[in-house]
Order: sequence, then C-alpha cells, then structure tokens
Amino acid sequence: PNPKPQTPTPQENFDIFNSITTLKNDIKIMGDELNNKFTLFVVNKNHLQKLNDDNYSQRHVKFSDILTVKDAATVYSSILSPKLILTGCELSLFRLGILPLWEDPANQDGGNFFLHIKKTHSNQIWEHLYLGLLSDENDYVRKINGVILRIQELEVVFYIWTKTID
Repeated sequence: PNPKPQTPTPQENFDIFNSITTLKNDIKIMGDELNNKFTLFVVNKNHLQKLNDDNYSQRHVKFSDILTVKDAATVYSSILSPKLILTGCELSLFRLGILPLWEDPANQDGGNFFLHIKKTHSNQIWEHLYLGLLSDENDYVRKINGVILRIQELEVVFYIWTKTID
C-alpha cells in the first residue's frame, strides 16, 4: 500500500519558499518571460489501465505550459513533491512543443539515461532538474529535451531525454 501523504516539514516549506522566491535570480529572463519554455505533463496511474497500443500517446495529459517566471513558480508550488506522489504516476517536463514520446521528431535522434533515486532524496533532485532546465545555464542542459519522473513504491526513476545520443 502507498504511504499516506505527509505534510511538508517547516524546513521543507522554507526550502520550497526560498526556491520559488529566488527563481527570478536563478533563471535568465527577459522581463518575466522565460527563455526556455516547457510543458508539464502528468500520467495518472488510474488512466494507465485504459490504455492500449492504439491510444498510448494519450497517456500524457498536459498539466500546464511554463512560459513565465510566474508560471514556473505556480506549477512548482501546485504539484506535490515526488516522494508524496502516488506510486504509478508520472510527471514529464519537456521543452515546449515536444511531446514525451519517442515518436516526436525532436526525440527521434536522441536517447535517454535514467537514475533510480530513493524517495527520500527525490525532492532535491527534482528541484535541481526543474530549476536547471528552466535556467538553461550550460551546454549540457541545452542538450536535454525533457525529463520524466516515474514514481515507484520505494524510489523515483528520473528518465532524462537528450536531443542526440552523443
């Protein structure tokens, strides 16, 4: 059975608040518009049971586009931290216009690698990936099309999708 979601500790709330309030300083922006725009997709584990090969591409439901600093803060504060999300669910954060599917032309020449992270450490990894992708601070980040978080019982698997395999 899934553990009952826990209320964030005061320290976790403080860390989230600090991350959001410093977002503008950490992200290269023109006004409030982000240079790097993304879409967050979600997959609800209950929806997966209704899928087959014919409708597989419908598994990812668009949660929100992230076009501005305000969007980034709103989305970040609206979603649960990975360790509190139900087992079987997924979050996918991909560059605007790219679907989290291998059939998307932007992903066809790419690859992915994955990290198995214990749930206790998954929040910090998610926060760094989220802010890092939005900030686009280096050449390595620019090679990433998106990231999928697959929530498992004891861990979160982070799939990082790259534009090319080199």
